[in-house]
This record gives sequence, structure tokens and C-alpha cells, in this order.
Amino acid sequence: QSDRSSIRGISRFFNNQAAQGSVAIYSDGAYTSSTFELGKATIFTDRVEVLRGPQGTLYGRNAIGGAINLISRRPSHNWYAEARASYGNYGAYDSQLHLDLPAFGKFAVKLDGVIQKMRSSVENGNVPPPI
Repeated sequence: QSDRSSIRGISRFFNNQAAQGSVAIYSDGAYTSSTFELGKATIFTDRVEVLRGPQGTLYGRNAIGGAINLISRRPSHNWYAEARASYGNYGAYDSQLHLDLPAFGKFAVKLDGVIQKMRSSVENGNVPPPI
């Protein structure tokens, strides 16, 4: 599995996890050298900003190709609920929940959750015939 991001063809061309990429990835203002953060459930994400490079002046040495800013949803002071569900082959399912609860004064509470299950065809008894 490759862990690379590329903007306009500029990226790292090897899978060495210790090496820094040429696209800076920021999650809520914190730098990360891994693309793992970009794969989180979209129900948690407010927006994604893609800045084509070079962005070295604003984002430092690892932004020659550009920068990706992932901004998470913030709690609101209004009642809000959102649920998403999907079902796929071999009994795979994905369910996501987002709740905004106004607390008191300046405080608000945000609750998020994800449940995912992926099964192989062998687990479901759909074993392919021997060759």
C-alpha cells in the first residue's frame, strides 16, 4: 500500500515511510507526514483545502508540491443530528453518526461515531471452488 499524495505530479516516488513527502498535509493546523488522516470518515470533515505548490513560504520545506488542509467540523450551538449508512458486498456495512448538542453558555458538545465491518467471501461461506 502506498502512502503518497501528489499535486500536479509532484510527490515522493518511493514508499519509505520515514522520508518526508513533497505535499504538506495539515489536519486542523497540525502537520502530519502521513496520508492516513485524509482517509477519515467524511462526516467528521467540514472542508478540505488543496493549495497547489510551491507553498514553502507558508507551510515550510515539505510543501514544494503544495499543501492539503483538512478542517474538521466544529460543534455548533444548535441541535443537529446526521446519520449515514451504507451496505455492500459480502455483508460489509458502514454507519456514521454526528450529533451537535448545545450545552450551556459558550459550551457545545459534539459526538461522532463510526462503525465499519468488512467481511471476506470465505467468512460468508462463499468459498470459491478449487481449481
